[in-house]
Amino acid sequence: MDTSYQLSQLRNGCRIATATLPSMSSVCVGIWSGTGSRHERPHQSGISHFIEHMLFKGTSSRSAREISESIESLGGYLNAFTSEENTCYYARASARHFKQLSHVLMDMYLNPTFPAEEFLKEREVIGEELSMYLDQPHHRVQELLNEVCWPKHALGRCITGTHSSLKALSVGKLRNFWRQHYVGQNTLITVAGPIEHQHSIRCIRPLAAKLAPGSIPIEAPIKDNQDKPAKALIKRAGASSTRFRY
Repeated sequence: MDTSYQLSQLRNGCRIATATLPSMSSVCVGIWSGTGSRHERPHQSGISHFIEHMLFKGTSSRSAREISESIESLGGYLNAFTSEENTCYYARASARHFKQLSHVLMDMYLNPTFPAEEFLKEREVIGEELSMYLDQPHHRVQELLNEVCWPKHALGRCITGTHSSLKALSVGKLRNFWRQHYVGQNTLITVAGPIEHQHSIRCIRPLAAKLAPGSIPIEAPIKDNQDKPAKALIKRAGASSTRFRY
């Protein structure tokens, strides 16, 4: 397969990386923020994941439904994920819709409105998601392993947060965190498909240039002081978990 990788950087620090795949008929566009649970303080636990949810809830020019329909009506796919170190928003469709994919994703990334009513709904949704994970042993044991490996560190906390940390979040706190971290220096835009690098630049540059330069978030260092085996145990009071309400 003929593959050509190229990377350009805009004046605000935003990078655009492309993999030109002439034999493909579809294109995938991704916007990566170098922000994840590792960059959260204890009282912010889960905020990166929460922002991921909220960017689908509307922009200054598109409603949540219009965001979804603008991609799915093309036969495309739109999704996102949050990890310890990154949050990624991506879409794929026929290459002839490259411009539409890029514009919708950049609109989500640049112009979220964080509507208050959607914030309350999503806090319930994420709370239920967290409860579901806690009820699944294979998920719970992974969280415990992280806690043991990185005690009192962001890497040892659940990406989704806790019921207490979710309850402490607000629209204002989400907006401030987004404003601080969704900046040019901390953003990578990727394009994979039969799209030439310069064409990607011409399409994306006018939008990506609107990002404030900002700075790369500082990661808390890891201090490994473990000198003997460690363990974590959880005792459950009953067979079924209770739902958490905010």
